[in-house]
Amino acid sequence: MTHGLIKAEGRNVRVSNPIYKKRFTKTFFRESGAIVDVSVKGYFRPDGLLNMEAILSDFEEYIMQIGVNAFYKSQKPYEKTGQFLLSAWLYQFVEGGKGELRLEPPTGLGRIDILLIYQGHKYIIETKINRSSLDKTVEKAINQLCGKYLLTERANEGYVVVFDLKTMVGEVSTPQKRLIEGKEILSFNIGIGK
Repeated sequence: MTHGLIKAEGRNVRVSNPIYKKRFTKTFFRESGAIVDVSVKGYFRPDGLLNMEAILSDFEEYIMQIGVNAFYKSQKPYEKTGQFLLSAWLYQFVEGGKGELRLEPPTGLGRIDILLIYQGHKYIIETKINRSSLDKTVEKAINQLCGKYLLTERANEGYVVVFDLKTMVGEVSTPQKRLIEGKEILSFNIGIGK
C-alpha cells in the first residue's frame, strides 16, 4: 500500500493497477513451481463459450502439481486460499481485456465468491471448504447458487468447487452435474487432505 501496488477498499484489498495484477499472477505461478500452459484448445465449447468442466478439471490437476501447502500455512485450511488459487487460475482467461474477473462482488442477495465474465457470459462459482460432510457442503453451496446468485444474475448455470479435507490430494473425483429447477450445476470435489 505504501508504494501504491495495492489499495484498500473497505475491508477488501485490491491490486491497484491491471499491469500489477498481471505481474503478480505471473509471479505467483512461477514461484509455485507449476507448469501452466493455457492454450485455447479444449477450453471452448462449439458455441464459443468457455468449457468450464475442462478448465476446472485442469485446475484440479494444477492443485495436485503445486501440492496443498498453501492451504496449510496456518493451523487451519481456509476457503479464501482456494478462492485465491482459483481466481489466479481463471485470471488467465481475462487478461488482455478478454473479460472480467470479480472476487466477492455483491448481488441483491449476498456476495458471489467468484464471478467470471467472458464475452458477456457470466460464470458464477461458489467455493467451499469441506471439514465434515461432503454432501451437506455441496448442498449448501448449491442452495446458495440457485437461491441467491443465479437468480439475481439471471444465469442458468453455476459451478461449485469444494476443497475437501476428507479427500486425499491426488484422488481425482468425477465432476457431478445436476439440474435443479432449470439451473445446470457442475460441482467439483478437489482433495486437499494430507
